[in-house]
Amino acid sequence: MDPATVAIALVAASGSVATLRKVIERRGARRELASALPFDADTRDGTFARVTGTVRVVDELVVAPLSGVECVVARSRVRIANTWRLPRRREQFAMVSFVVDRDGEPPVAIEGVHARLDVTPLPLAAPRGMSSPERSRREALLRRVRLPLTAMATARFEETVVRPGDRITIAGLVMLDPGAPPTGELGHRDAPPSRLRLAGNADHPLVIGEAQA
Repeated sequence: MDPATVAIALVAASGSVATLRKVIERRGARRELASALPFDADTRDGTFARVTGTVRVVDELVVAPLSGVECVVARSRVRIANTWRLPRRREQFAMVSFVVDRDGEPPVAIEGVHARLDVTPLPLAAPRGMSSPERSRREALLRRVRLPLTAMATARFEETVVRPGDRITIAGLVMLDPGAPPTGELGHRDAPPSRLRLAGNADHPLVIGEAQA
């Protein structure tokens, strides 16, 4: 087999491996969401539980580096494939606190620095169809993840975001915060109302997916 044919085969194989890896990653996040308990009145503090609702901004947004989309979660990836070594993937992840509004239920505050995602990536322009701003954003991301600009020739870019107004299902560790007492009188044994938060940490990151029925 001539070197050119070998090179094409290696690039094609690396693309297939990357596609399979993404499918497995999303399925894993989907399983985690399905295994989390639905939040209800009996859910205890520290439980890994899920809620479904609409994303609302708290006070700030992230600008996704590749698309320029304003969002609350942005995961941007660069994968480099070549003929001499396995593909390398670099990632930049950004997330801010936000709120999930539920139909007929109290809102849920979301806090964390990382999340596993089962969300469809944004459509990005093909290399030949890139505008100058798109090329500049891709070059800037290459610099941020410490890859040379020469990698642009073989780089594959992917970006996944969660935007205000998106309906999502999200799972995390339940944290019930004591709230302000109600205006009416509380009974002697009545507990004050609580504000619900879902949080993530290194051992139990948040998991976010497109809204489940």
